[in-house]
Amino acid sequence: MSRGEPTGVRCATKRVKCVGLALTLLVAAPALAQYDDPPPSKPQEQPVASGPERVKQLMPEFERRRDAINAELRKLVETPAKGGDAWANEWAGEYSCGLTGVTTIVSLAPRSGIAFIREGCYSTWEINTGDIILADATGVSLKLVDQPQPSALQTLDSEMYFVRWGERRYLIARSKLEEFCNSYNAGTLAKRDFWVYPLHRDDLGKRAPTTPPTVAAEFARLLLTDPIDAGVVKVSDVSTERLESGELAMHGTLTLDAGSADQVVRGLAFHMVNSKQPLSARVVRTEEHQCEARFVQVLADQAKSDPPRIGAWMSTLDRGTSCENVRPTKR
Repeated sequence: MSRGEPTGVRCATKRVKCVGLALTLLVAAPALAQYDDPPPSKPQEQPVASGPERVKQLMPEFERRRDAINAELRKLVETPAKGGDAWANEWAGEYSCGLTGVTTIVSLAPRSGIAFIREGCYSTWEINTGDIILADATGVSLKLVDQPQPSALQTLDSEMYFVRWGERRYLIARSKLEEFCNSYNAGTLAKRDFWVYPLHRDDLGKRAPTTPPTVAAEFARLLLTDPIDAGVVKVSDVSTERLESGELAMHGTLTLDAGSADQVVRGLAFHMVNSKQPLSARVVRTEEHQCEARFVQVLADQAKSDPPRIGAWMSTLDRGTSCENVRPTKR
């Protein structure tokens, strides 16, 4: 697996004159560690059970793995890792996150691998374990017993990245890094980081900084030091569908008057300003002065909702229902 080096932030704004534009490249000195003979895991049984049955099957292996990780972490305190394992001195440990009544804990050590558990008020929802295949200062590649299913609560992938935000250290699934960067741009990261992004146990209580986080180079392009504001110039492909949950969702495509010349990139999220219901759109295509962004809006009730209108304002900063400080488009 090839990883980009961790880097800093690219400044991007259309409406505000930047005082300075800087990109800081942090080079990861430790050599890549490849684990050719990881600790043995129980072979995955076919077919794979689900829910409580699968949790019951995996629990003995989870407990064995967790105990091995904890023992290795205690040794690391006394004898720091060297060579290819040196990344563990900063990043090995226990990470956690959770909503009310739901807690996720991820434990990581260089030789014992990873152990994952998500628990509710009265039961264990999900567990997983895995071996570390590759590791360096940017993150780890894993061979997991079960492949995680995509969901809003997903916090585990076969590729996990180390992210530092000031004094706070996170272990973030690759599939969540884009969302993490957009949460920072939106100004909501400090409010919701512990809900969905596993934070190192030793960093609980450390204040969220005002400076941008440090992420791998391929995701750093998403981080902004100033918001980008844009107007909706076209609305297309709007339709509604009933979700499995029974909720009604509207989705479609918005064309915005900001493009690659304004440092808009694929994956960047824009949020509707002064909207009765929250609406966010993710950029899927860019031109020099325009971009296309897809949106999915879960409606608050069963009543019909009007789609976004031409002339509406969006911003990478989540301004909520206020249109204050949104800057007019230069024509």
